[in-house]
Amino acid sequence: MVRVVLGLVVLVVLLAGFMAWQAFSAYRSAQQANTAIGDFRVRLLDRDVPGAKKALSRAQDETGNARAALGGPLWGAASTLPSIGDDVDAARRLTATTDDVTHGALPAVMTALSYVDPADIGLQGGRVDLAPLREASGQLTRAAVLLDDADQDAAAIRAEGLTPALRDRVVDTQDLLGRSSRLARTVSLAGRLLPDMLGGSGRRTYLLLAQNTAEQRSLGGIPGAIAVLRAEDGRLELVRQATAGDVGEFERPVLPLSMAEEGLYGPGLGRFPANVTDSPDFPRAAELITEMWQRRFGETIDGVAAVDPWALQLLLGAVGPVNTDAGRLTGRNAVQKLLVDVYRDVPDPDQQNEVFAQAARRVFDRVRTFPGDPAALTAVLAEGVEQRRIMVWSARRKEESILEDTELGQTLRDPTPDSPRFGVYLHDRIGSKTSSYQRVRITTEPASCGTTTSATMKVQLRSAAPLNRDLPPSVTGIVGRSRPGDLRIQVVAYAPPGWAITGVRASDGRRDLITYKHDGLQAGTRDFTLAPGQTKSLTLTMAGQPISSDFAVRYTPGTKPANVRVEGSGCS
Repeated sequence: MVRVVLGLVVLVVLLAGFMAWQAFSAYRSAQQANTAIGDFRVRLLDRDVPGAKKALSRAQDETGNARAALGGPLWGAASTLPSIGDDVDAARRLTATTDDVTHGALPAVMTALSYVDPADIGLQGGRVDLAPLREASGQLTRAAVLLDDADQDAAAIRAEGLTPALRDRVVDTQDLLGRSSRLARTVSLAGRLLPDMLGGSGRRTYLLLAQNTAEQRSLGGIPGAIAVLRAEDGRLELVRQATAGDVGEFERPVLPLSMAEEGLYGPGLGRFPANVTDSPDFPRAAELITEMWQRRFGETIDGVAAVDPWALQLLLGAVGPVNTDAGRLTGRNAVQKLLVDVYRDVPDPDQQNEVFAQAARRVFDRVRTFPGDPAALTAVLAEGVEQRRIMVWSARRKEESILEDTELGQTLRDPTPDSPRFGVYLHDRIGSKTSSYQRVRITTEPASCGTTTSATMKVQLRSAAPLNRDLPPSVTGIVGRSRPGDLRIQVVAYAPPGWAITGVRASDGRRDLITYKHDGLQAGTRDFTLAPGQTKSLTLTMAGQPISSDFAVRYTPGTKPANVRVEGSGCS
């Protein structure tokens, strides 16, 4: 018996020593892989293809070694132990994900760059060379898909409770893969769409909506300034500018509105150009403004894009400042100057519109002729898309079907099946320019799990308007609808697919909520009036089919970013 016990002790010691050696081997390989991946990136940017291939080969060897070191059955068993199991499991999954990236996504990126040099796809002289993009499109798409898979794998690793060093490594990897995946999606989308959308197969005409988020709408703000863009053989030009007032109002909606659209947003959605962004569905807004434009001017429109001052500020951070009548706009001050200062310094609405139009034109010209690094421009464009401040719609069904599956398309329904995404959209109800004084906090958390899942969503609104109500008339809105300095906001909340709104509470004690079924989603709406310094809230309980993925919230991208907190995840 003693021999058996001693034998077991020796075996345990040997196994512990073997696992310690494997852990050290995995750690050493991971460190060397990080160095090799960094070298790969530098050499790739320097167009040193032979050097990049060698660096990638080293990275693949090291990530493969790390994966093998932690991939055996002993480590699988260790991942179930109560004290170290979470750390072991996280380390195994992290090394596997990194190995997948070095053997999948990175080779696809290198193959794509064998077709196209990033320096060649910049807007040189206002023109993009489309041929390399066509050739690289397949590999760019493959890299984007693989990076997205890796991003999801890494995001599924729970960093909470891990040892500090491992937790930091997990968080850093999640952040890096998240940014890389978003950038890859943007570049892949460009490879698939730009050759045709920039006129590679014939001239195109687009509307560019410059949203003014000072007056809030679901998609951001009113499209006060409109530009006509012409694309042909990779060259993009701004050929005309107008305002929503130039398009004018229509006696009846230009396209039939559903009962939900008319109930939630009113008939003005289809009658007034400034109201098309009331709809949180960008394809719908684009269809409406296209029909209005074509009726008014008889000009065929091939697509619509929209940007807001935050997007312009991001772009200026990459391409440099521009001078306008509102002053020098930079990557730090454009939002303040265009959404706050202009209403203090330029009281005439027509002159304000000219300031917005001029800013859009100057930024467009700077981007169009930007001689710098296209990668920097691509990165800020990806950030603008992620923040939902850049949107694109195509009148061509094939192109639009691609856009609808991306954040760039900004559809009402999440393209991901069964996604538990909540929607919160805000509207200014008095024609004011006060969204810069609005503070928004949205909290979503699960309430119960079972055959039916429920969750609560709380929308808190606070007014930061001056307590003395000292605001110019150009800011306070339509006289008679509210007291000057008040904020009057419509909240429209959407339940996820297959869910319903089952309970309502508000800080003012009212429980009324007008509900509609909009494009298969239940939506509820009510208005709030806030005096300066006042806070009000709306809490909704929603219930529906069981879900396993994390909750998400889509909301109006305002002048001031909303404070959004998602507590917990779906039921798994």
